[in-house]
Amino acid sequence: MRVLHQSLSVPETCHYLPDRDATQEYVQVGQLAPQEYEDLMNRGYRKFGAIFFRPKVRHSYSCRTIM
Repeated sequence: MRVLHQSLSVPETCHYLPDRDATQEYVQVGQLAPQEYEDLMNRGYRKFGAIFFRPKVRHSYSCRTIM
């Protein structure tokens, strides 16, 4: 996988756990093998163009993207 850019959004109130703050984790890729794509999906990332993203709530595994 060729990562072009990786970042986190600023913390804001989680939409699912209002007593916690959440960020969005973003990864922009240039090249991606099929198995790498599947690995990202299995780790809770979703895709919009070349950008992969997932919610990230500190100390919680409750927020997971629905597959």
